[in-house]
Amino acid sequence: MIFQHAQTNKSTQILQDLININNDRISAYQSALKLGNIDSSIKDAINDIIADGVYYRQQLVKEVNKRDAEVKNMANILGKIYMAWNDLKVTLAANTQRAVISSCMYNEKIALHAYQAALSKDAGISNNLLQMLEEQEDGLKKNYELLRYFHEMHRLATSSLSYLV
Repeated sequence: MIFQHAQTNKSTQILQDLININNDRISAYQSALKLGNIDSSIKDAINDIIADGVYYRQQLVKEVNKRDAEVKNMANILGKIYMAWNDLKVTLAANTQRAVISSCMYNEKIALHAYQAALSKDAGISNNLLQMLEEQEDGLKKNYELLRYFHEMHRLATSSLSYLV
């Protein structure tokens, strides 16, 4: 019985870490939307990614609550430092659309690594929970590919313009 309790705590901690990751993602994308020079199609994609993040967070909170654990919704100090650095990086990049897209791609890549780490750990995660996390990971992959598409389109448009000059 002690072993099962330890596994439950471990899976709860993983869920809480993923909640924090999604909180950071949502915050980063909300910051990106505040920048003025982003195409409407990219803004729409970012709004969809925010909605996904909110939904993922709700699912994760529900699972933590099933385990009678207290959900920690506050971003940890490292997350806050990372977010400040990321905001500064985007600001220093002159708020270009390319910088925003690159920053968003980086955020999704970090989130994907976190999900992959969570799925690879032997945390005694139930099959239902494992399926939910895999579905969320698939959504993150789709978001990353969409952002990569926008990045490539912006790169091609920029390089085409340089040939015209």
